[in-house]
Formats: sequence, structure tokens, C-alpha cells
Amino acid sequence: MTEDSSGLIFLTENGNQSFNDTPVVVCCCCATAGDQCPTHVAQVSFYVDVLELYYVPILILVGFVGNLLTCLVLMTTHLKMRSSSYYLSALAVADTGYLLSLLVEYYSSHHTTNPYHTEASCEMRIYFAYVFSFLSVWLTVAFTVERFIAVQYPLKRPSICTISRAKSITAALVVTSVLLYLYVFWVVGVVNGTCDLKPLDTNFYEVINYIDTIVTLVIPVILIVGMNSMISRTIFR
Repeated sequence: MTEDSSGLIFLTENGNQSFNDTPVVVCCCCATAGDQCPTHVAQVSFYVDVLELYYVPILILVGFVGNLLTCLVLMTTHLKMRSSSYYLSALAVADTGYLLSLLVEYYSSHHTTNPYHTEASCEMRIYFAYVFSFLSVWLTVAFTVERFIAVQYPLKRPSICTISRAKSITAALVVTSVLLYLYVFWVVGVVNGTCDLKPLDTNFYEVINYIDTIVTLVIPVILIVGMNSMISRTIFR
């Protein structure tokens, strides 16, 4: 199985990459083609299906309500005077957008009406899923940077961590994400009735997957872990 940092590219049963993130339970315990799967394997498969059926919509609902309340608290109280509130509000919006993309995927996997019946709907869903995923990661980095400055350089914080700067950084991240993932419109589409990767050069997809992993996983993790470590060292020394 191959998966990028945003969890959207998987290997299907035939070994091809796919943007369909619906889990596939494959029984591989049978010795011969005529054998049937053991009872405990069938039970596990059943429980996995039931869990997927209910936990995804519950997760989306809880996340949506939580993000909405976060935005209301941060933007309608005295907290709106803090620059960090703008990062957290933008993060809540980005997370909500990603949850909505998961809702579309969930609907398509449990209903006969497929929202991926057109090239446009397929491309837009994948595109926005990547955009929101990128924003979620890098807004977290931006918020961590602000905390780092507040702890390490408290006297400079009022002049560096301003509301206008927070808005500018958030806008810059939005523009970057919108431009960075424009390639999605050239590499995904409706293939054999499903939203999938177009049959292009495999090496191209490997390079794209590698770059995306570096940008949305490796670099952010290094920055977040590094800054949080220095924050902890400063606080507890």
C-alpha cells in the first residue's frame, strides 16, 4: 500500500494507485480458491464495515460542530484581539473543508449515486482535499512559530506577532496551496467510471508523491517538533 501524507493515494487490489480512500477488506487466509474464509475473519470484516458505516459521519459531525464553536469563540470574544486566534480560526475552517471532502467520499462509497460522475466533480473534490490538508498542516506550523516567538523572545512578540501579520501569513498560505495543487486537474479524472489517477508515467506519480510527503509531512514535523522541544526546554529549565 502506498499512501501520501494527506491519506488520499492508496494502492487498490490490482496494485494501481487510486485516490479512492475507501478501505478494502481482502480475505487472504484461504489456502485454495475453493476454501472459504474462517468465521473469525468474516466477523472482523463485519465489525470493520459497521465501524466505518457509523464512525465516519459521527467524526465529521463532531469535527464540524467543534470547529464552528472554535470560530465563534475566537472571533466573537475578546480573543479576537490576539493574532493567534486568526491562525486557529483559519485552521478550524481548513479542517472543516477537509471533513466535507471526506463526507463526499463517504457518500459516494455508500450510495449508488456517485458524485464523481463528471470530470469536474472528481477533480474538484481531490483538489480541495489536498488544499485543505496543506493548509491544516502549515497553519499549525504558523501557530507553533508564534508560540515559539512568544516564549523565546517575549519582548519582541508585540511587534512581530500582530494581527495584520497573521492575516498576511494566512493569505499567503492560501495562495500557495491553491497554486501548488493545480497539477491535480491534469492527473486525476474519471477512469473506468471511478475517480482515479489518469494512466500517466508511474515515475511522475512517484516524484509527485515524494515531493508532497516532504512538503506536508517531513518539513512540518521537523519544524513543529524542533520548536516545541525548544519551548519545553525554555519553560522547564
